[in-house]
Amino acid sequence: MIRINLVRAKAREAAPERALISRREAVTGAVFLAAALAILFYLASQPGTVQAPGPPPPAAAVQPTPAKSVPPEPPAPQPAPARAAAPEPPAPAPGCQVTAVAISADAVVSLRTNTAVKPTSFRIDNPDRIAVDLPGCLALFPNEQMIQKLDHPLVTRVRTSQFQQNPDIVRVVIDLRAPARHELQTSGQGVDIRILEPAP
Repeated sequence: MIRINLVRAKAREAAPERALISRREAVTGAVFLAAALAILFYLASQPGTVQAPGPPPPAAAVQPTPAKSVPPEPPAPQPAPARAAAPEPPAPAPGCQVTAVAISADAVVSLRTNTAVKPTSFRIDNPDRIAVDLPGCLALFPNEQMIQKLDHPLVTRVRTSQFQQNPDIVRVVIDLRAPARHELQTSGQGVDIRILEPAP
């Protein structure tokens, strides 16, 4: 009994000491906890604080690029069919040609042609002359027949030339000594100009 009482007495003496130690440990733990929280708060408030890396972002899905459609090449142009050469137009028929001019002693001027012709004539005064035109004709007679003199009571000279081209006109001018009349005779081979005495 005495031993049990001693144990109980020692337990009572040690109880205040253990309570004091427990208080000290609680205070010390609270101080350390507050300090740790203050440090963590300080670190969190500073810029550039290293944070734990999060999970990597999901990789973007790669979309397949659609293949470009290549348009088909246009067909090569076909050569145009060769055109048949147009037939050449026929050569125009030769027109009227005055091939000779002759004068007889009785004052008949003969114009030789290769085809029939319709002459026109008119008188010119001061000096007296008779002019005869052959329309559509070309002068193809020798040059020495262009001017011919005549010893006749009514005619002094006969002049023949290409008076106009396009349209072609051959003109005969008969120079007179005095006023006179004239007659025209046509045929398929030319024209005859006959000089006559004036009417009484």
